[in-house]
Amino acid sequence: MMLYSSNLTMVLIFSSMLTFVTQIGWAGLYTINAEIYDTEIRSTGVGWGNASAKLGGFISPALTGIIVDSTGGEVVVLIIVIIWFALVAAVTFVIRETKKVQLEEDKKTFA
Repeated sequence: MMLYSSNLTMVLIFSSMLTFVTQIGWAGLYTINAEIYDTEIRSTGVGWGNASAKLGGFISPALTGIIVDSTGGEVVVLIIVIIWFALVAAVTFVIRETKKVQLEEDKKTFA
């Protein structure tokens, strides 16, 4: 069962919270991208990441609507969200730490 609200205040509160969390995510993503990609390909990597995020933001509402309208769709959406959270948690343990690492040392270590 999906949750719906006719209360404008609740819709504004939850949409504001969602926007806040999304903006925090983008700030973190820009920080991580600056550390992951080498200087020579950094702008290309960040550009491709942003483009794929925009494409996902365009396609996902339509796909979510189609999935939710199907029988048992809410469960499928919940499973997809759980899988994404698990993937994000796994990636946080794989990303290398670059705090106090010189750029030249970084290139030699991870080349």
